[in-house]
Amino acid sequence: MCLLSPLGGRGQNVMKKYISKKLDKVIKQSYGLDFKSEVNYPRDNGYGDYSSNAAMALSKQVKKNPQEIAKKIIDEMKQDKKVSDIFSEITQINGFINFKLSEKFLHKELNKILKQKSNYGESDIGKHQKIQLEFVSANPTGPLTIANGRGGFFGDVLANVLRKAGYDAYKEYYVNDVGNQIDILAESVARRILEIKGKDVEFPDYCYKGEYVKEIARQFIEEIKTEYNSIGEIAEAAKKYSLMKMIDSIKEDLEDAGIVYDRWFFESELYNKAWYQPKSEIDKVLRYLDKENLLEEKEGAVWFQSSQFGDEKDRVVVKETGEKTYFASDIAYYKNRVARGFKKIIMPLGADHHGYIPRINAAVKALKYNVKINFVIFQVVRILEKGELKKMSKRAGNFVPFKEVVNEAGKDATRFFFLMYDPNTHMDFNLDLAKEKSQKNPVYYVQYAYARISSILKKAEEKGINAAQILSINQSTGFFCAPAEINLIKQIAKLPDIVEEISQSYEVSKLPRYSLELARSFHDFYENCRVISDDNNLTLHRLRVILGVKIVLAETLRLMGVSAPESM
Repeated sequence: MCLLSPLGGRGQNVMKKYISKKLDKVIKQSYGLDFKSEVNYPRDNGYGDYSSNAAMALSKQVKKNPQEIAKKIIDEMKQDKKVSDIFSEITQINGFINFKLSEKFLHKELNKILKQKSNYGESDIGKHQKIQLEFVSANPTGPLTIANGRGGFFGDVLANVLRKAGYDAYKEYYVNDVGNQIDILAESVARRILEIKGKDVEFPDYCYKGEYVKEIARQFIEEIKTEYNSIGEIAEAAKKYSLMKMIDSIKEDLEDAGIVYDRWFFESELYNKAWYQPKSEIDKVLRYLDKENLLEEKEGAVWFQSSQFGDEKDRVVVKETGEKTYFASDIAYYKNRVARGFKKIIMPLGADHHGYIPRINAAVKALKYNVKINFVIFQVVRILEKGELKKMSKRAGNFVPFKEVVNEAGKDATRFFFLMYDPNTHMDFNLDLAKEKSQKNPVYYVQYAYARISSILKKAEEKGINAAQILSINQSTGFFCAPAEINLIKQIAKLPDIVEEISQSYEVSKLPRYSLELARSFHDFYENCRVISDDNNLTLHRLRVILGVKIVLAETLRLMGVSAPESM
């Protein structure tokens, strides 16, 4: 029986949505208006646990005083017994309608958390809609940068949240393994090979100069024993070798940071042909655009008339040489994703790629598919060490390598710090704070809360109180005697709201903020409420509370890809 599970798939408490729908229903009945009420957490907890400005927003339409509207809405809502069971108080202050959760509801929610464990917070809002997240997708011509890492953590965590919300989320890395940049990588390696062998070789400005190029060259010499006479011959022989070495290196760096993809899609796949399919995917999409009279030959090249669909100018899809452009591949890749059944595509991009959006949107419109690409733009990341900008790496080239930061700060700290910032804000990553083993470090503070809970539960077990005993109690009333205790239960009950909100807004920064609020509430509870005492019933009750906190905190950390240490 889910009397007190107001809304949400799989019996979950998605409280904001529940309150919003109840408000909308009363407004429809009372004023005959279709209305979409906003529900938020109040700034001052003294007013309640949830708050809505629906009465104030409605006052202009119905030309009545907000306080009068709020009173009418509250009176109507209180007629619903389920509402009265869930909320101990519904009040209005200056036109704001405030809701306070009842202890009866909090007991029910705690019982649900203990029963559902890591499944708590799941929903079916996604209805198994197939979503592709294509992120990082850095060119395989050099090591990943810290900017790549920012989009990487975002995409990885958003996929976790979307899956928990009932979406079929799919993580993909698009590898640009075609074109001039791969030829330049091969030539760069070839020149270093000759240099290592003692030849006097020029190194043009257009070549890649990082130490990683020399490392690939050394490995090639050790593994490939064939002798070649010219830069061209060596470059041709080293082309695939160099590419795969770079991809392996990128994969390793991402996996060390906890990012694993469902698929690595190679641009060259769009050029593949078969006996039953004489036209490649890129040829077919260009043929379609030509049939739609959207291609134009001029200046020896073929142009897609993207300006007809909102782009600032037309774009070349086939060069004078007959070589297809990266943009032509992008169009074919979009068509490929639609053909694979994705109903939505999410792409995090660096701020320097902002101009890429109009041309892709133009292609989407031209192909007439009803599958939108959701772009998320990330601002600049800077690394601060001892209060100053971290120096660029000479080994990698003129940038701070992602791998170097992860290795120095640790996976958990790097993920947590990067996730704390909204994509549209510039980020200063404090390397010294990230490495600090104290409660000044936010990830340490959160993990310490988890470790402290584990320590208390271990102590209880040493006293003969095991998890089975704790879970055997199914309380519905009593024992919530301290404000810190009540606040803690309210915090863990927010997880379903957090998951659903992020699945719709993509604001993954809400997860680290929520984990900090939850850790803060637990530490406050720990300071004010003794868990293990001479009162056996109170002890069991409070052990139930912290076990519920442990479950929710562990799941929150899992969604962020951050470890949950049993001890620290």
